[in-house]
Amino acid sequence: LRIAELDRRRAEHGADALVPNTKTKCVAVIAMYGRFLADVPLQTRHRVSCVRVGVKRNADAGNWGVCAHLIEKLLAARPPDGGKLHEQLAYCDEKERANANLIAYRVLDFKTLLPVPPSPTLRCSVCAAVYGAGGEHARRSRCIYCAKGKLK
Repeated sequence: LRIAELDRRRAEHGADALVPNTKTKCVAVIAMYGRFLADVPLQTRHRVSCVRVGVKRNADAGNWGVCAHLIEKLLAARPPDGGKLHEQLAYCDEKERANANLIAYRVLDFKTLLPVPPSPTLRCSVCAAVYGAGGEHARRSRCIYCAKGKLK
């Protein structure tokens, strides 16, 4: 939903639209969310779809290094459109895998979808969910993402 919201903002305000109350371009934040989606632990078929979203959004942002990394992830799954992916990977190499709109982040908070500060964090004992230690997660003992793991 956040990606769709930022896409609408870009459509209304143009390619250089900024995220409200920040100096960050919407395209860079959308690309960051695309990378995040590619890292969410899901079943293989769903993960492939998320990685494809990450490829598209990072290509739109001109993040050719990230795009190439995600394409390599897809190629490891041996998709039926491998030829097209190899062409896209070659294009990333032509662009020298440069990243034009990269937002550095360690991980995103699975609840707020905001970058988690370097420390402290809470991690789920079952899935790969990570949360900032401040706020309401600190009072919870169970992961709100998988509902099975304990937060440590």
